[in-house]
Amino acid sequence: MISPSKAVVLFYIFTSSLLSQDLFDQYVREALEFIDNGDNENALILLKKAYEINPNTIGVNSSLGYLYLVQNELEQAEMHLIRATQIDPTIEFTYYNLACVNFKWGIKDVGLKYLEQAFESGYREYNWLFKDDDLLSIRDDVRFKALLKRYFTKKDLTSINYFIDAHKYYDQEDFPKAAKLYEKSAKSEEKTPHVLLSWIAHTYYMAAMSYYKSGLYENSIKSCKEAIKYFKSLKDKESLASLYDMLGWVFNNIGEFHEAIENKQMALNYYLELKDSTEIADIYSSIGGMYDDQGLNNIERAVENRIFALDLSAQFLIDVAKQNLIRYKP
Repeated sequence: MISPSKAVVLFYIFTSSLLSQDLFDQYVREALEFIDNGDNENALILLKKAYEINPNTIGVNSSLGYLYLVQNELEQAEMHLIRATQIDPTIEFTYYNLACVNFKWGIKDVGLKYLEQAFESGYREYNWLFKDDDLLSIRDDVRFKALLKRYFTKKDLTSINYFIDAHKYYDQEDFPKAAKLYEKSAKSEEKTPHVLLSWIAHTYYMAAMSYYKSGLYENSIKSCKEAIKYFKSLKDKESLASLYDMLGWVFNNIGEFHEAIENKQMALNYYLELKDSTEIADIYSSIGGMYDDQGLNNIERAVENRIFALDLSAQFLIDVAKQNLIRYKP
Protein backbone atom coordinates (compact mmCIF):
# COMPACT_ATOMS: atom_id res chain seq x y z
CA MET A 1 0.00 0.00 0.00
CA ILE A 2 1.21 3.51 -0.83
CA SER A 3 0.53 6.39 1.49
CA PRO A 4 -2.00 8.92 0.13
CA SER A 5 0.62 11.62 -0.26
CA LYS A 6 2.93 9.37 -2.30
CA ALA A 7 0.03 8.10 -4.40
CA VAL A 8 -0.92 11.67 -5.29
CA VAL A 9 2.69 12.47 -6.20
CA LEU A 10 2.99 9.38 -8.40
CA PHE A 11 -0.27 10.09 -10.20
CA TYR A 12 0.77 13.71 -10.84
CA ILE A 13 4.19 12.70 -12.12
CA PHE A 14 2.78 9.97 -14.36
CA THR A 15 0.10 12.13 -15.99
CA SER A 16 2.35 15.15 -16.38
CA SER A 17 5.20 13.16 -17.90
CA LEU A 18 2.90 11.88 -20.65
CA LEU A 19 1.55 15.31 -21.59
CA SER A 20 4.10 16.38 -24.20
CA GLN A 21 4.50 13.01 -25.87
CA ASP A 22 0.72 12.54 -25.93
CA LEU A 23 0.44 15.84 -27.82
CA PHE A 24 3.25 14.78 -30.16
CA ASP A 25 1.65 11.37 -30.76
CA GLN A 26 -1.72 13.02 -31.42
CA TYR A 27 -0.27 15.30 -34.08
CA VAL A 28 1.54 12.41 -35.79
CA ARG A 29 -1.44 10.06 -35.63
CA GLU A 30 -3.85 12.65 -37.06
CA ALA A 31 -1.33 13.67 -39.73
CA LEU A 32 -0.99 10.08 -40.93
CA GLU A 33 -4.77 9.81 -41.12
CA PHE A 34 -4.84 12.95 -43.28
CA ILE A 35 -2.14 11.46 -45.55
CA ASP A 36 -4.15 8.23 -45.90
CA ASN A 37 -7.16 10.33 -46.91
CA GLY A 38 -5.16 12.39 -49.40
CA ASP A 39 -5.30 15.59 -47.33
CA ASN A 40 -1.62 16.50 -47.51
CA GLU A 41 -2.22 20.16 -46.61
CA ASN A 42 -3.60 19.42 -43.14
CA ALA A 43 -1.08 16.61 -42.67
CA LEU A 44 1.73 19.09 -43.26
CA ILE A 45 0.31 21.54 -40.71
CA LEU A 46 0.19 18.87 -37.99
CA LEU A 47 3.61 17.41 -38.79
CA LYS A 48 5.15 20.88 -38.52
CA LYS A 49 3.66 21.12 -35.02
CA ALA A 50 5.03 17.69 -34.14
CA TYR A 51 8.43 18.74 -35.49
CA GLU A 52 8.42 21.77 -33.17
CA ILE A 53 7.95 19.46 -30.18
CA ASN A 54 10.57 16.93 -31.29
CA PRO A 55 12.68 17.42 -34.44
CA ASN A 56 14.70 14.26 -33.83
CA THR A 57 12.40 11.46 -34.97
CA ILE A 58 12.65 9.42 -38.13
CA GLY A 59 8.88 9.33 -38.68
CA VAL A 60 8.28 13.08 -38.65
CA ASN A 61 11.29 13.95 -40.82
CA SER A 62 10.62 11.23 -43.40
CA SER A 63 6.92 12.17 -43.58
CA LEU A 64 7.73 15.87 -43.95
CA GLY A 65 10.20 14.96 -46.68
CA TYR A 66 7.53 12.98 -48.51
CA LEU A 67 4.93 15.77 -48.23
CA TYR A 68 7.33 18.44 -49.45
CA LEU A 69 8.30 16.13 -52.34
CA VAL A 70 4.63 15.75 -53.32
CA GLN A 71 4.28 19.56 -53.26
CA ASN A 72 7.46 19.87 -55.34
CA GLU A 73 9.21 21.86 -52.60
CA LEU A 74 12.37 19.94 -53.28
CA GLU A 75 14.86 21.81 -51.09
CA GLN A 76 12.64 21.34 -48.01
CA ALA A 77 12.07 17.71 -49.00
CA GLU A 78 15.79 17.06 -49.31
CA MET A 79 16.55 18.72 -45.95
CA HIS A 80 14.09 16.56 -43.99
CA LEU A 81 14.95 13.36 -45.85
CA ILE A 82 18.66 13.79 -45.23
CA ARG A 83 17.91 14.45 -41.56
CA ALA A 84 15.87 11.24 -41.52
CA THR A 85 18.83 9.24 -42.88
CA GLN A 86 21.04 10.75 -40.17
CA ILE A 87 18.62 9.59 -37.45
CA ASP A 88 18.20 6.11 -38.94
CA PRO A 89 20.43 5.18 -41.90
CA THR A 90 18.55 1.96 -42.68
CA ILE A 91 15.06 3.16 -43.71
CA GLU A 92 14.68 2.46 -47.41
CA PHE A 93 11.87 4.91 -48.21
CA THR A 94 13.94 7.94 -47.22
CA TYR A 95 16.61 6.98 -49.76
CA TYR A 96 13.95 6.22 -52.37
CA ASN A 97 12.41 9.67 -51.93
CA LEU A 98 15.85 11.30 -52.02
CA ALA A 99 16.33 9.51 -55.35
CA CYS A 100 13.04 10.99 -56.57
CA VAL A 101 14.12 14.49 -55.48
CA ASN A 102 17.27 14.19 -57.57
CA PHE A 103 15.46 12.69 -60.57
CA LYS A 104 13.12 15.69 -60.46
CA TRP A 105 16.17 17.95 -60.47
CA GLY A 106 17.57 15.98 -63.40
CA ILE A 107 20.59 14.77 -61.41
CA LYS A 108 20.45 11.13 -62.49
CA ASP A 109 23.83 10.02 -61.14
CA VAL A 110 23.01 11.09 -57.58
CA GLY A 111 19.46 9.79 -57.90
CA LEU A 112 20.66 6.33 -58.95
CA LYS A 113 23.08 6.22 -56.01
CA TYR A 114 20.22 6.97 -53.63
CA LEU A 115 18.05 4.38 -55.39
CA GLU A 116 20.75 1.75 -54.94
CA GLN A 117 20.97 2.72 -51.27
CA ALA A 118 17.19 2.26 -51.04
CA PHE A 119 17.53 -1.25 -52.49
CA GLU A 120 20.47 -2.03 -50.19
CA SER A 121 18.37 -0.87 -47.23
CA GLY A 122 15.56 -3.26 -48.12
CA TYR A 123 13.27 -1.46 -50.58
CA ARG A 124 10.93 -4.12 -51.95
CA GLU A 125 8.06 -2.36 -53.73
CA TYR A 126 9.06 -3.98 -57.04
CA ASN A 127 5.89 -3.22 -59.02
CA TRP A 128 5.89 0.45 -57.99
CA LEU A 129 9.25 0.92 -59.72
CA PHE A 130 7.39 0.63 -63.05
CA LYS A 131 4.48 2.90 -62.04
CA ASP A 132 6.13 5.84 -60.27
CA ASP A 133 6.26 8.87 -62.58
CA ASP A 134 9.31 10.18 -60.73
CA LEU A 135 11.32 7.32 -62.26
CA LEU A 136 10.26 7.94 -65.87
CA SER A 137 13.57 9.56 -66.78
CA ILE A 138 15.70 6.56 -65.75
CA ARG A 139 13.58 3.54 -66.62
CA ASP A 140 15.45 2.91 -69.87
CA ASP A 141 18.82 3.63 -68.29
CA VAL A 142 21.13 0.58 -68.38
CA ARG A 143 22.26 1.41 -64.82
CA PHE A 144 18.67 1.15 -63.58
CA LYS A 145 18.21 -2.20 -65.32
CA ALA A 146 21.45 -3.46 -63.79
CA LEU A 147 20.21 -2.54 -60.30
CA LEU A 148 16.98 -4.47 -60.87
CA LYS A 149 18.93 -7.53 -62.02
CA ARG A 150 21.11 -7.46 -58.91
CA TYR A 151 18.52 -6.74 -56.20
CA PHE A 152 15.43 -8.54 -57.52
CA THR A 153 16.47 -12.12 -58.32
CA LYS A 154 13.98 -14.99 -58.19
CA LYS A 155 15.07 -15.81 -54.64
CA ASP A 156 14.59 -12.18 -53.64
CA LEU A 157 11.10 -12.21 -55.10
CA THR A 158 10.30 -15.37 -53.09
CA SER A 159 11.31 -13.56 -49.91
CA ILE A 160 9.20 -10.57 -50.96
CA ASN A 161 6.13 -12.72 -51.57
CA TYR A 162 6.43 -14.32 -48.11
CA PHE A 163 6.62 -10.82 -46.65
CA ILE A 164 3.56 -9.62 -48.60
CA ASP A 165 1.54 -12.63 -47.39
CA ALA A 166 2.74 -12.02 -43.83
CA HIS A 167 1.60 -8.42 -44.03
CA LYS A 168 -1.86 -9.50 -45.16
CA TYR A 169 -2.22 -11.74 -42.11
CA TYR A 170 -0.83 -8.99 -39.89
CA ASP A 171 -3.45 -6.53 -41.18
CA GLN A 172 -6.11 -9.19 -40.49
CA GLU A 173 -4.68 -9.50 -36.95
CA ASP A 174 -3.83 -13.17 -37.51
CA PHE A 175 -0.49 -12.57 -35.80
CA PRO A 176 0.70 -16.21 -35.38
CA LYS A 177 0.48 -16.84 -39.16
CA ALA A 178 2.06 -13.46 -39.87
CA ALA A 179 4.98 -14.21 -37.55
CA LYS A 180 5.78 -17.54 -39.22
CA LEU A 181 5.70 -15.97 -42.70
CA TYR A 182 7.90 -13.08 -41.62
CA GLU A 183 10.42 -15.64 -40.36
CA LYS A 184 10.21 -17.51 -43.69
CA SER A 185 10.82 -14.25 -45.52
CA ALA A 186 13.91 -13.47 -43.43
CA LYS A 187 15.32 -16.99 -43.81
CA SER A 188 14.71 -16.92 -47.59
CA GLU A 189 16.59 -13.63 -47.89
CA GLU A 190 19.50 -15.14 -45.95
CA LYS A 191 19.92 -17.58 -48.88
CA THR A 192 19.98 -15.00 -51.70
CA PRO A 193 23.13 -14.24 -53.74
CA HIS A 194 23.27 -10.67 -52.42
CA VAL A 195 22.00 -10.75 -48.83
CA LEU A 196 20.23 -7.57 -47.69
CA LEU A 197 20.98 -7.23 -43.99
CA SER A 198 18.53 -4.38 -43.44
CA TRP A 199 15.66 -6.31 -45.03
CA ILE A 200 16.37 -9.33 -42.84
CA ALA A 201 16.65 -7.17 -39.72
CA HIS A 202 13.32 -5.43 -40.31
CA THR A 203 11.61 -8.72 -41.21
CA TYR A 204 12.74 -10.35 -37.97
CA TYR A 205 11.54 -7.18 -36.21
CA MET A 206 8.06 -7.72 -37.68
CA ALA A 207 8.18 -11.39 -36.64
CA ALA A 208 9.04 -10.32 -33.09
CA MET A 209 6.18 -7.82 -33.06
CA SER A 210 3.75 -10.43 -34.39
CA TYR A 211 4.77 -12.99 -31.79
CA TYR A 212 4.46 -10.31 -29.10
CA LYS A 213 0.92 -9.49 -30.21
CA SER A 214 0.15 -13.22 -30.22
CA GLY A 215 1.27 -13.55 -26.61
CA LEU A 216 4.02 -15.95 -27.72
CA TYR A 217 6.66 -14.17 -25.69
CA GLU A 218 9.47 -16.72 -25.89
CA ASN A 219 9.26 -16.68 -29.70
CA SER A 220 9.16 -12.89 -29.63
CA ILE A 221 12.37 -12.82 -27.59
CA LYS A 222 14.11 -15.12 -30.11
CA SER A 223 13.06 -12.98 -33.09
CA CYS A 224 14.04 -9.80 -31.25
CA LYS A 225 17.52 -11.20 -30.65
CA GLU A 226 17.85 -12.15 -34.33
CA ALA A 227 16.82 -8.62 -35.36
CA ILE A 228 19.20 -7.06 -32.82
CA LYS A 229 22.10 -9.08 -34.24
CA TYR A 230 21.52 -7.61 -37.70
CA PHE A 231 20.72 -4.07 -36.54
CA LYS A 232 23.94 -4.01 -34.51
CA SER A 233 25.93 -4.87 -37.62
CA LEU A 234 24.14 -1.98 -39.36
CA LYS A 235 24.67 0.37 -36.37
CA ASP A 236 20.99 1.26 -36.52
CA LYS A 237 20.43 2.95 -33.16
CA GLU A 238 16.80 3.89 -33.80
CA SER A 239 15.73 0.31 -34.48
CA LEU A 240 17.88 -1.05 -31.66
CA ALA A 241 16.22 1.35 -29.24
CA SER A 242 12.78 0.23 -30.39
CA LEU A 243 13.69 -3.45 -30.10
CA TYR A 244 15.12 -3.14 -26.60
CA ASP A 245 12.00 -1.19 -25.64
CA MET A 246 9.84 -4.08 -26.94
CA LEU A 247 12.00 -6.63 -25.13
CA GLY A 248 11.46 -4.66 -21.94
CA TRP A 249 7.69 -5.09 -22.27
CA VAL A 250 8.03 -8.78 -23.19
CA PHE A 251 10.08 -9.54 -20.07
CA ASN A 252 7.72 -7.38 -18.00
CA ASN A 253 4.74 -9.41 -19.24
CA ILE A 254 6.34 -12.70 -18.18
CA GLY A 255 7.28 -11.30 -14.78
CA GLU A 256 11.03 -11.08 -15.31
CA PHE A 257 11.36 -7.53 -14.01
CA HIS A 258 15.15 -7.39 -13.79
CA GLU A 259 15.51 -8.24 -17.49
CA ALA A 260 12.63 -5.87 -18.30
CA ILE A 261 14.32 -2.89 -16.66
CA GLU A 262 17.71 -3.88 -18.08
CA ASN A 263 16.32 -3.83 -21.65
CA LYS A 264 14.42 -0.59 -21.04
CA GLN A 265 17.69 0.93 -19.86
CA MET A 266 19.39 -0.23 -23.07
CA ALA A 267 16.60 1.45 -25.06
CA LEU A 268 17.00 4.60 -22.99
CA ASN A 269 20.74 4.75 -23.69
CA TYR A 270 20.12 4.66 -27.44
CA TYR A 271 17.36 7.28 -27.27
CA LEU A 272 19.68 9.53 -25.24
CA GLU A 273 22.27 9.23 -28.03
CA LEU A 274 19.56 10.04 -30.58
CA LYS A 275 18.24 12.94 -28.46
CA ASP A 276 14.70 11.68 -29.01
CA SER A 277 13.09 13.63 -26.19
CA THR A 278 9.58 12.15 -26.33
CA GLU A 279 10.88 8.57 -26.25
CA ILE A 280 13.30 9.41 -23.44
CA ALA A 281 10.47 10.70 -21.27
CA ASP A 282 8.30 7.71 -22.12
CA ILE A 283 11.06 5.23 -21.22
CA TYR A 284 11.74 6.95 -17.91
CA SER A 285 8.03 6.79 -17.12
CA SER A 286 7.74 3.10 -18.04
CA ILE A 287 10.85 2.20 -15.99
CA GLY A 288 9.22 4.01 -13.08
CA GLY A 289 6.09 1.93 -13.58
CA MET A 290 8.11 -1.28 -13.59
CA TYR A 291 9.80 -0.40 -10.30
CA ASP A 292 6.34 0.42 -8.99
CA ASP A 293 5.04 -3.02 -9.99
CA GLN A 294 7.82 -4.78 -8.12
CA GLY A 295 6.69 -3.61 -4.68
CA LEU A 296 7.12 -0.88 -2.12
CA ASN A 297 10.87 -1.45 -1.76
CA ASN A 298 11.33 0.18 -5.13
CA ILE A 299 9.03 3.17 -4.65
CA GLU A 300 11.96 5.58 -4.53
CA ARG A 301 13.25 4.31 -7.88
CA ALA A 302 9.74 4.58 -9.34
CA VAL A 303 9.41 8.19 -8.19
CA GLU A 304 12.95 9.00 -9.35
CA ASN A 305 12.34 7.78 -12.90
CA ARG A 306 8.95 9.42 -13.19
CA ILE A 307 10.42 12.70 -11.98
CA PHE A 308 12.97 12.42 -14.79
CA ALA A 309 10.05 11.96 -17.20
CA LEU A 310 8.24 14.95 -15.71
CA ASP A 311 11.31 17.18 -15.94
CA LEU A 312 11.86 16.26 -19.58
CA SER A 313 8.21 16.73 -20.54
CA ALA A 314 8.04 20.07 -18.77
CA GLN A 315 11.19 21.23 -20.55
CA PHE A 316 9.76 20.18 -23.94
CA LEU A 317 6.64 22.27 -23.35
CA ILE A 318 8.69 25.25 -22.15
CA ASP A 319 10.90 25.06 -25.25
CA VAL A 320 7.87 24.90 -27.56
CA ALA A 321 6.24 27.84 -25.74
CA LYS A 322 9.43 29.89 -26.11
CA GLN A 323 9.59 29.09 -29.83
CA ASN A 324 5.99 30.16 -30.29
CA LEU A 325 6.54 33.37 -28.35
CA ILE A 326 9.52 34.23 -30.55
CA ARG A 327 7.62 33.31 -33.69
CA TYR A 328 4.52 35.35 -32.91
CA LYS A 329 6.16 38.25 -31.07
CA PRO A 330 4.70 41.49 -32.50
